[in-house]
Amino acid sequence: MEKRYLGRFFALVMAVIAANVFTSCQKRAPSPAEGAVKELIIGVGEAEPRYSLLNDREELEGLEIDMLKALDELLPEYSFKLQPMEFAQILLSLEGGRIDVAVHQLEFNPERAKKYLYADEGYLTNPLYLAVLESNNAIQSFDDLRGRTLAFTDTASNNFYICDTWNKANGGEINIVLEPDITITLDNMKKGLVDAICSQPRTVDRLEENFGVPLKITGKPVSDSPNYFVFAQNGGDIKNVFDKTLAAYKKDGKLRELSIKWLGADYTPESE
Repeated sequence: MEKRYLGRFFALVMAVIAANVFTSCQKRAPSPAEGAVKELIIGVGEAEPRYSLLNDREELEGLEIDMLKALDELLPEYSFKLQPMEFAQILLSLEGGRIDVAVHQLEFNPERAKKYLYADEGYLTNPLYLAVLESNNAIQSFDDLRGRTLAFTDTASNNFYICDTWNKANGGEINIVLEPDITITLDNMKKGLVDAICSQPRTVDRLEENFGVPLKITGKPVSDSPNYFVFAQNGGDIKNVFDKTLAAYKKDGKLRELSIKWLGADYTPESE
C-alpha cells in the first residue's frame, strides 16, 4: 500500500512541476506576433549638461536620456542600448553603421540631409541667434558683423555651418575664429577680441549663470530648426516608429514635463 500511495504522490508532484515549467516557459517566450526583440544602438552625447551627460558615477543623465528611456518603454519590440560618445563621432558612427540612431540636439542641415535621414517629429525647439555682450548695441545681424569677429569652439555644430555658409556666400567679411574652450571665448569677448557667438537663448542664459558674463541675444534668429533624431538613409522603418511614438509622447505632455524638469521651461515644438 505505502509503495502504491508513494508512487501516486510522486507522479502527482512531477505533473505539477511539469505544468509549472510549461506555464513559466509560456510566459517567457515571445508570441509569434511579437517576434524577436531588436536591439537599437543609439549614439548620445557624453558631455552635455541637462541633455546627455556621463556623470561622475559613469551614468548617463539628462533630458535626452530620460526621453529615450521613456520611448524604450513604449516600444517593447525594441531594446535601446545607449552609447555615449563625443559629438564629432556621432554622425560618423551613424554613417559607418556602428549605431542605428543619432541623438545629440541635432538640427536640420541640408548637407547632412544628403547623407542621413531626419525624423519628421522634432523634440525641442532650437532657434539660433547671435549673442553679444550686454553693452553691445552695434550688432543685430550678420551684416553688422562684417569686419568683426565671430567665435566658435568647433566646426561640427550646426551653429558653425549656418554662420560659415552665410559668410562664404556674402563676401567672407566676417572674421570667424576657432577657440579651444568657451571660457576663452567669453574672456576674449570681455577684452574686445571677439564680438559675438552664435547660440540658442537657453544656452546663453546658462553661460551667463555659470560664468558671470553679461550676455544677450540680438536681432532675429539666424536659424530655427527643432532638434531631431537622425537615422541612416536605410533606416526608414525605424524612423517611422520613432516619429509615431514621439508624437504620442508629446501629445501626452510627457516631453513637456521633461523640458520643464531639465531646462526650466517648455521648449517642445508642435507635431509636424
